[in-house]
Amino acid sequence: MHIESSQVASVTLDFDFPYWTGTSSIPKYPALANGTFRYKDDALEFTNRSPWTADFDWTLILDGMYLEQRGGDSLLFTKSYGNGWVDVYKLKKVK
Repeated sequence: MHIESSQVASVTLDFDFPYWTGTSSIPKYPALANGTFRYKDDALEFTNRSPWTADFDWTLILDGMYLEQRGGDSLLFTKSYGNGWVDVYKLKKVK
């Protein structure tokens, strides 16, 4: 769900199965760092392996199940929280 006041960050994610690393233009939005991932049906399951402090909203951590859609050189994955909030990652392959 897009809300006018919601932030949009520029992220970089590198995938080297089963590992991933990531950075964001906005600290902890989303909270990336590194971890592992796997494919499960039409979803990606992320495990974030970074230690995090308690000074921010932990729903911003890339962790858990995300629905996945692929098309050409693009990857879209989303996580719905059931309350109207949805995390959306729109990635484009650059290498």
